[in-house]
Amino acid sequence: MKNARLLPIWVLTTTFVPLGLFWALSSTLLRKNIKSTVVNDPPSALAQSLNGLEGAYNQALNRNLLAALRVAGQESLAKALAAPTPMNTVVKNLGQLESQSSQLPLLLLADRKGNALYATLSLPKPTPSPSPVVSSKRKKANSAKKSPSYPNVRDWPGMDRALDDLNASGVLDVQGVPYLASFVPVRSHGHTLGVAAAGTRMDKAFLDNLKTEAVNDVAFYSQAQTLCTKAGPLPPLDPKTLSPRDHPALQWQGAAYLAGAVPFFGLDSKIAGYGVVFQPVKQTLTVGGSLWKDLWEAGFLVSFLALLGALVFLWRWMIPFHQLRGAVERMAQGDWNAFLPVRRPDEWGLMARGLQEMAESLREKERVSLVLGKVVDPQAAKKILGDKDYFALKGERRECTLLQADLKGFNTLSENMAPEALVEALNRYFSLINEIVFKYEGMLDKFMGDAALAVWGAPFTHPDKEWRAVRAALEIQEALKEFNISRIKTGHPPFTVGIGIHTGTVVSGNLGSDRRPDYSVIGEPLHVAGRLCSMAAPGQTVVSDETHEKISAWVKAKPLNPIAVKGSLESLKTYEVIQFL
Repeated sequence: MKNARLLPIWVLTTTFVPLGLFWALSSTLLRKNIKSTVVNDPPSALAQSLNGLEGAYNQALNRNLLAALRVAGQESLAKALAAPTPMNTVVKNLGQLESQSSQLPLLLLADRKGNALYATLSLPKPTPSPSPVVSSKRKKANSAKKSPSYPNVRDWPGMDRALDDLNASGVLDVQGVPYLASFVPVRSHGHTLGVAAAGTRMDKAFLDNLKTEAVNDVAFYSQAQTLCTKAGPLPPLDPKTLSPRDHPALQWQGAAYLAGAVPFFGLDSKIAGYGVVFQPVKQTLTVGGSLWKDLWEAGFLVSFLALLGALVFLWRWMIPFHQLRGAVERMAQGDWNAFLPVRRPDEWGLMARGLQEMAESLREKERVSLVLGKVVDPQAAKKILGDKDYFALKGERRECTLLQADLKGFNTLSENMAPEALVEALNRYFSLINEIVFKYEGMLDKFMGDAALAVWGAPFTHPDKEWRAVRAALEIQEALKEFNISRIKTGHPPFTVGIGIHTGTVVSGNLGSDRRPDYSVIGEPLHVAGRLCSMAAPGQTVVSDETHEKISAWVKAKPLNPIAVKGSLESLKTYEVIQFL
């Protein structure tokens, strides 16, 4: 047992102490022989980054150009623009379909006059000029002929080239936002009918794509805005001063960089901005020197093997932990039969045995709660708990006396009472029944809406079960009178109850699953008790002939009309119990 407990300490000592000493020795020797050398050529690396930036920029231009050519080449678009009266609705629908399929941030379809029939951007419409005062009839005629107005982009850069049957690509500034766009003419039978434009927004995501090819951080400088792939403020830099051959060094966020720029041209063939690449000046790599490189490799191998062995041992050592955690999770869900490694001779086994004892205790508490929820009398509960298998999932036949009490006129009462007041009154009524049933050692089986069912004879036997049930029924009727006095004083209608009592053989047992059991009774006598309760008038207690035979010497009763019983040719005699003698 002691060896098992000291095993983890022994493993840690014999593994990590030699490993730590070897690591310290090898580190001291290696620090004397390892040198650092500069391996990068910043100007050459910057040139490569600039080439990558320019290539990525051209690829983005080509993607936009292909998208614009695909849209302009649609025959339906050309037909819509070539119609004597341009079919603007058709053009708009085509633009919406293309925008949904291509997900282009910028898509523009314009006629030859420059009217933007469709645009993904929100463009301002022209302001109508004031018209002279005319008659109302003429005004209606003019409004009927008036066509819808569209934003006009005839003065945009690239529109002239596209209308002259030439493609145009470059940076386009739309309301202060830069886009990389391509303009393509829409042609049919040698005639230019309009222009299709496609583009992407030059934002942080666009720069991140450029950085993938440029390898280093990229910034975009323009009059509209300045963006960079690296967080933080940009260095003070004028990209116009950057020479293709002379790349100045600058300090940026505590490090030295070389900066190079690539001009981005607009649709008007003028420089619209610059793409700037920042190349770190110094990049160092640590390389080994002399014979101690072999020592480093050997030490690394030994360290790796030792660490691997320790991890394997720890993994095997942690298996019981995972078993215990899984058992606790299953116990939390109500499964008390979860597997526990109780036979282990170490701390895990000790913990498992403690969990097993806790599970047994919780299971016993659950069983006590189940019993005491049905039977409150301490002596009765002690008698039941004496047999640990008494509430196993099995049934038995018992002769029981059943009492069912039902409120009369409950539907009318519930309709005329507020929900809160109704619930409070029912809880007081059920508490009254609960107290009297437990007083005569009965089992309160269940509440069913406004009805209550009590049982004498299960789970334990009473030779005078009929006497107890009838005594409890009469006390309920008396207690209800005092209960109604308080209700009448507060201006509430009284409660009236009818009670039916029957004695017969039922099946009792723990009904339900192993996680949610419920001790109860079932059988035809329950239906007979319900029939008797239904025929009982308000304030009346009706018993069957089987019950009356056992209590006739102690009570004053009068016969009532017999009732038919399902499965029996003879009618069941019934009696109203008036009082005890």
